[in-house]
Amino acid sequence: MTSRLMLSYLALTLVILLVLGIPLGVFFRTLEVDRLTAATERDAATLATLVEEDLETGSQVDPSVADRYSDSTGARVVVTDADGISVIDTEAPIDRDLSTRPEIDQALSGGSSTGTRRSDTLDDDLLFVSAPVASGGRVYGAVRITLGTHELDERVGRFWLGLAAMGLLVLAVAATVGWAMARWVGR
Repeated sequence: MTSRLMLSYLALTLVILLVLGIPLGVFFRTLEVDRLTAATERDAATLATLVEEDLETGSQVDPSVADRYSDSTGARVVVTDADGISVIDTEAPIDRDLSTRPEIDQALSGGSSTGTRRSDTLDDDLLFVSAPVASGGRVYGAVRITLGTHELDERVGRFWLGLAAMGLLVLAVAATVGWAMARWVGR
């Protein structure tokens, strides 16, 4: 009888931990993805503002801001002109036609886009954000920032491990208390 009572306490504790822990972990991941996406969207809009005058006047676009951003974040930054030809690319040669890329096409149409995709070349999931370089209702180009999500995945993984460790600790305490209570009830 003692072991059955203890097992019922542990089963109840485990169900409660799962009901609380799984949604908490899923919520944390969603929150982290949203935070990273919002920060990257803000950065893309800022970069678009910084290169807007050069693209509008047809001047040579200074890549130093994009290079510094790329160095500090590990992100790839691409800036195109109004035809979708790259004028800055922190990881590839410039003068490439990127107008057929959906996110670049969206930005050249005046809209922003965000999403994730898998890169088999980099063996990583990538978050991408594109923003138009526009002024006065006219689009002069596009900015796309692509960022690997491996750091985000590691942070979320550590959170899940922390939840699991806390769950095991709670189960150990519940087992100890459950054993004592089961023995007391059994007497």
